[in-house]
Amino acid sequence: MKLNLFLLLTITLLFYNANAQTQALINGNTKFTTDVYKSLISTEKGNFLVSPFSAQVVLALASEGCIGESFDQLTKGVGIPTNSNIRHQAYQQLLQSFNQDSELLKLLSANKIYVQNNFTIKQAFQNIARQVYYSDIKNINFAENVNAAEVINQWVEEHTNNKIQNLISSDSLSALTRVVLINALYFLGNWTQKFEVKKTAIGDFTTISGSNVSVSFMTNDGNYNYKETKIAQFIELPYQHDGNQSVSMIIVLPKQGKSGCMNVQSIFRRPTFTQNRVRVILPKFSIQTSIEFTPILQSLGVTDIFNKETADLSGMAGNKGQLIVSKVVQKTFINVTESGTEAAAATGVIVGTTSVQLPPPITFDASRPFMYYIQYNSIILFSGRVSDPSK
Repeated sequence: MKLNLFLLLTITLLFYNANAQTQALINGNTKFTTDVYKSLISTEKGNFLVSPFSAQVVLALASEGCIGESFDQLTKGVGIPTNSNIRHQAYQQLLQSFNQDSELLKLLSANKIYVQNNFTIKQAFQNIARQVYYSDIKNINFAENVNAAEVINQWVEEHTNNKIQNLISSDSLSALTRVVLINALYFLGNWTQKFEVKKTAIGDFTTISGSNVSVSFMTNDGNYNYKETKIAQFIELPYQHDGNQSVSMIIVLPKQGKSGCMNVQSIFRRPTFTQNRVRVILPKFSIQTSIEFTPILQSLGVTDIFNKETADLSGMAGNKGQLIVSKVVQKTFINVTESGTEAAAATGVIVGTTSVQLPPPITFDASRPFMYYIQYNSIILFSGRVSDPSK
């Protein structure tokens, strides 16, 4: 009996810890998504797409080399768990689950660290990079900046099905560059309920400026998770998948004249859905976005790592003040069609020296600006806004 009780307690504790780790990531991911979205809607006037998850992963990897206030600012600003055991187990388990490459679902994440020839990064950082973040490490000569950018960008293209190109500009690399950290994220999913191509028709979309543009609208009648409030409609469009994953796109459609009433936090707080018969009218759209993350991070209180007087990346290499983060960039891509969605993102951190009869269906008519996000087991991979699908 003692042995059985011990096993039961062990299993229970492991299950509790796994939930705690996952929940810590979910909470941080949701907050970071909200903060980034708030920043982007103040600067981006049209369509955009961002991958908060891709940024979080590569910045979590960077945080492993940060010490003191540099670490505190980065983990707090980006929503990264500060407890190393929770952080390491959570990212290790989550990234391991991303290795899905089937006809139903492709969800792939890869990390890479490029290090200047003859520059040494600390063994402890290398171990964490490989064992927790599954990152490869490669030496390169950044002084040959054109060639170095080509090598890095080719790797990104290979890991995003050629959807993300020219992530790193040669101008951002120089003889002073010491480390470049990259995350590539690729998603290809088929709708559980596909839209019939024969039902796709041209219609008017009212843009954020109030003008009408002609675009292709997909239509489907089906049973969906649906929620309606006084200011918006929410719908969940699930993707096919293997196993017990939850993979879906959630679309938030403000009601006429209510877009200004939307609280950004409410967009990414999963509503209590009920199953309803819904007629979904959704425009086909394709979006590419380039994002300079440095000012966004600085607005979230992540400042020390960009300042040679305060940066402490000595957990990665060298001593305090020897390394600073010079740039954080991201490129994203999404294409939404009748069959499903293809999306990709890549984020780079550049370190240098000194994402019976049925009643009539409810109508979800997305013929005006809307917000959307793709979630995997409650982790937000991509989020964005469609203001004009003709662009």
